[in-house]
Amino acid sequence: MEIDLLREEMVKDPKLKPWVNWYTDQDEESYFKKTDNELGWTHLKNQSEAYWQTIEKKVEEIKKTGKNAIFEGYNLLPHLVSKYFDFSGIYLRAPKAKEILKRIEMKKRWGEGDKLHKMEVKFFRECFDKNFKNDAKKYGYKCFFSPIEAEKEIIKLLYN
Repeated sequence: MEIDLLREEMVKDPKLKPWVNWYTDQDEESYFKKTDNELGWTHLKNQSEAYWQTIEKKVEEIKKTGKNAIFEGYNLLPHLVSKYFDFSGIYLRAPKAKEILKRIEMKKRWGEGDKLHKMEVKFFRECFDKNFKNDAKKYGYKCFFSPIEAEKEIIKLLYN
């Protein structure tokens, strides 16, 4: 389940719409220049907490099917996952700026242009990735750069 797909549903909710549009309603260049890592992480935490009821509801629907699933999205913050979910997981991190840039270019969230995309990559690495890594460790989740290594760990979690 890709959390980004829930945005289409959440944007219809007047309470969630401001959070769905949080980043796109900002001037991207100004945001990256003026927002330090602590404030950026606070914004992501606030957005994730606003989304949480919708995310949790969708996860519960999937759990009821009895099927295994992969939940993907940067709003799945370790402190929320550990508090509300009764199953384990891992975090897959993007190891290189080049990979993050490729993802941004494939699925643009904000503005156009190489300069803005590079600013987003830098912010993602210095703010989000660093905090994900620290929080995942704090809450007992393993982090991986390699999808192959991550897959091995997922298999262990599923079958042990």
